[in-house]
Amino acid sequence: EYTEQLVEAQIKKRMGEITRLRAQYVDGGLTATAADVKYIADVMNALLKGDVQSAGHPVPNALYADVPAGQPFIHYSPDLARQGVSPALQREIRLTSGCIGSLLGMSACSDFYQAVYLGSKSGYTIMVQQREEKETLSALCTEPYRHTYDPRKRDWYKLGKDASKPVFTDAYINPVTGEPCVSCVFPYYDTEGFAGVAGIDCSVQDLYEQIMETAISSTERSFV
Repeated sequence: EYTEQLVEAQIKKRMGEITRLRAQYVDGGLTATAADVKYIADVMNALLKGDVQSAGHPVPNALYADVPAGQPFIHYSPDLARQGVSPALQREIRLTSGCIGSLLGMSACSDFYQAVYLGSKSGYTIMVQQREEKETLSALCTEPYRHTYDPRKRDWYKLGKDASKPVFTDAYINPVTGEPCVSCVFPYYDTEGFAGVAGIDCSVQDLYEQIMETAISSTERSFV
């Protein structure tokens, strides 16, 4: 009986430790994501306000080209495609594309980042969608999103537009990937004011699995 009580006490202690560590790693993971989003917004602020110079980065347009997941692309909303891109907006896009290196770096730094992106007030999106195990196209190259997607109509954009610090959406089913996720968003600015929203989509499942694996590994070490 004493042995059973000891085992039960050890199990309860371990589960409590896992719960504590899981909360700790969730908080740490989300804090790091918020810092990443703010960094992307800061890069955009510097590019659009002329604080740094960039020659731009050529990117395919997902409205017309098939772009594999893992590669950066730009996408025009239906309104922008219909109106056309003015010379001034072309200059802005060239400046904005200077953030591609940052987006690629962020996309590669975490297993649970589904996508890293910018949604402009003018209606274009610049995105890097995480590469899958099998070769797939970026979702905005496929229907129905190729000819319907407009970042300004998305809840994450509306939430991020007026945010004073990086904020997270509630968990939702990502209409692009079909998987549960949360988005962390933060606005960026040009010389005239609000210019768009930077965001990172985080896979709820991948985040949970990574946290559980880390938490369980930590408790195993503590019980050795």
